[in-house]
Parts: sequence; C-alpha cells; structure tokens
Amino acid sequence: MLQLNHNYPKNTTSTLLVHWSPPSSGYLKLNTDGASQCNQGVAGADDLLRDENGAWVMGFTAHLGTCTSVAAELFAIRMGISLA
Repeated sequence: MLQLNHNYPKNTTSTLLVHWSPPSSGYLKLNTDGASQCNQGVAGADDLLRDENGAWVMGFTAHLGTCTSVAAELFAIRMGISLA
C-alpha cells in the first residue's frame, strides 16, 4: 500500500512586491499575460497599453478555449503587438 507524507505546511503565504515602471515620454508600454489551467486546459490572454503617466490607452482580454500556457502567452504577445 502506498502511503503519502503530508507533513508540509498547509497554510503558507508569501508576498511578492511588483513594481511597474512607466515608459519614456512619448512612448507606450505593453504589458501582456497568457495563462492556462494545468498547462493544457482552459486558457485566456490579456494585454494592456499604458502611457508615460500610467494611464490606460487600450487593451483586450480573450478566452482562448483549450491550449498550453506557452500558446496563451504567445497569443497575448502577438495581439499586443497588433494593438501597438
């Protein structure tokens, strides 16, 4: 019989500080993200264009059906470039 060891902390938390830096004056910054569940599952992608003040210029979000996380990331990059 297989016995599993469940002696790991179950309620751990961590904090990750994320900082966004604006682009130079007159430029836009593109932020992209793509993700999927279990690396071959329901996936989505989104992009956001912001100006030097951090103001939203345009963006999109898309449901991609089923694909890998790499495919979702690449879709987000391709769509972001077409927005710019």
